[in-house]
Amino acid sequence: MKSAKWDDDITDFSLSCVTETSTMQSSCILRILIKKDLELFKKRLKAIETVAWYPCFISAILIEMWLHGLPDITSELRNKVYKTEKRSGTHKMHWVSEWKSKEMWEKWKKIDLGRAATQLTSIASDCVYFVSACSTRRRLIQWLDEYHQTLSTAQNSQSGHLTYEILKQKLKFMEMWAHKSENRMSYFGKRAAVQLQMVRFR
Repeated sequence: MKSAKWDDDITDFSLSCVTETSTMQSSCILRILIKKDLELFKKRLKAIETVAWYPCFISAILIEMWLHGLPDITSELRNKVYKTEKRSGTHKMHWVSEWKSKEMWEKWKKIDLGRAATQLTSIASDCVYFVSACSTRRRLIQWLDEYHQTLSTAQNSQSGHLTYEILKQKLKFMEMWAHKSENRMSYFGKRAAVQLQMVRFR
């Protein structure tokens, strides 16, 4: 399992895992580039030590680590779009009075359009990247869920059943999380694109 940060040659982490289904023992080689990610991974592994024998949980932790960064990234992109809209005087401009609209229009005419276009292009580009990244994680979660269902038929013990059920719910939540983040990134990207079109038109 390999999850790209920038492209396929530079990764946050990659995981090679071999599982013996008769004993449900797993042997893994984990490669992580960033030291703080390794510390976080060890902390999460410790928190689920009772089910850490199941290889799908190790894979789920790695995906979850990436998902944890999305709220901050989403908030940052939202703030950047909002600030650009406020500086240009276009944020909810259709709701203000005619007098204030003229005032905002004067402000709009004085804006540094070149700088605004550069910022908006950068924001839109970041949004496109994260929409694609979220989509990739969703497919990875779906693949992991299918693999999980295959393994679940090989173990019928009570403890095994509980482990499978916990992971099933976790994967469902993670996919929903990635999907919602993808929609939010797409929304902010479209807002930035609208602003960029307006700047170019001006």
